Amino acid sequence: FIGVRLPIASSLPEPLLPLESTAPVVVLFSALPWMLAGGLLGLFPAALIGFLAGLLQSLWETHTPFTILEITLLAILFTGFVRQRYRTRIYRLLRNPFIAALATSVIYILISMFTLPLAARGLLAARIDYTINQLSSLWLAMTLELLIAGALASVIASALSTAWSSQDPL
Repeated sequence: FIGVRLPIASSLPEPLLPLESTAPVVVLFSALPWMLAGGLLGLFPAALIGFLAGLLQSLWETHTPFTILEITLLAILFTGFVRQRYRTRIYRLLRNPFIAALATSVIYILISMFTLPLAARGLLAARIDYTINQLSSLWLAMTLELLIAGALASVIASALSTAWSSQDPL
């Protein structure tokens, strides 16, 4: 997996830690395995691969156990989006892996708003300030990962349309 550190300069370090702040890393193809598993294999394989991807990202970059939970939840949500079979226009759009990746990135904001204060140290006000300061750069990094993987998954889904998730309407 190829990683690129974003050039974001103005971020606060984590409270009560004497460390320099670092910009988030965009791991370009880290979301692709669990997106492909979600579309081709189903919910449990996608969640398992999402768990492993979160574990690797947690060990090498974020150093927080909440990354494992976040990536696993994103894999479950993405799989739910692409494998649902409702007939309305919004649900048909969500079956497209790129649109599902975009929707998943929006939900990532909500997940991060709850996990970032729990991962930080210090008083509640300092943790909330840290969360607000970090949220935009972390969301940008995750959105780039999801959109790259969503675009590649869309190409693979159109090439393997018979193997991709069931498209029959309810």
